[in-house]
Amino acid sequence: MNTLPKCLFILALTAILTSNSQATPPFQGHVQPYQPALELLSPPPIPFIDEQGRPRLLAEYVGQAVLVNLWASWCSTCLSEMASLQRLQQQLGESATLLTLNQDLTDSDQVRHVLERLGAVELPAFLDIDGRLGAALGQTLLPTTLLIDSQGRIVGQLVGSADWDSPAAMALINSLHL
Repeated sequence: MNTLPKCLFILALTAILTSNSQATPPFQGHVQPYQPALELLSPPPIPFIDEQGRPRLLAEYVGQAVLVNLWASWCSTCLSEMASLQRLQQQLGESATLLTLNQDLTDSDQVRHVLERLGAVELPAFLDIDGRLGAALGQTLLPTTLLIDSQGRIVGQLVGSADWDSPAAMALINSLHL
């Protein structure tokens, strides 16, 4: 993707995800409410790295609802929501996929160590090493969680930490299968 279209994609996605909606958000984080997208866009084809060091694309998950959590090990609010993300992963089972993408460490073993220390052993130790995917998705703060429907379209985001294992979060996630 050359620079101009990438910049236009970022600007369009940021505007879509941060627009004020008249509808009451269905889920409130600790700082901000969930922001539904006004236009459903597919994520850009920018890879992240899985635990085996292989590049992966979000497009590989079409057919299932996906939560993409962007975080860093230095971010205290990111670390504080890992326990709730772990419980969410247990509740979801096979009904949706949770991808945790670390942006500050460069090795999945380092990420795995942090997750183990937090008791979040079921969460994936994936990497967005240079932050390219997060930047292309319009991420400005950490943590940021994007929700992608089963058709592979970004349907909204929540900036800041949240109680991801709450009934309101589950209702929101279950609605992504439509």
